[in-house]
Amino acid sequence: PVFKELHTVPGHSSWFDFDKIHTIEKQHVPDYFSDKSGSKTPEVYKKYRNAIINRFRETPQQPITFCICRHLLPNSDSSSLQKMYNF
Repeated sequence: PVFKELHTVPGHSSWFDFDKIHTIEKQHVPDYFSDKSGSKTPEVYKKYRNAIINRFRETPQQPITFCICRHLLPNSDSSSLQKMYNF
């Protein structure tokens, strides 16, 4: 979806790029980058991360809770999603 509202990116997250996965993300959410699981891949991580970001952009006045993330991504691994949410 195309978002018309602009969002200011805080200075401490200026490294973030919607189209790429940064080294910081790989360090904080290693489950998706270890090649130990066929269901936890960089592509899946990016899909989940971007779904959460898009959900925030749709309703920025509503805080994103872990419960919202679970409903948004019902087939995700709860433990790994919790790590992603915490990050």
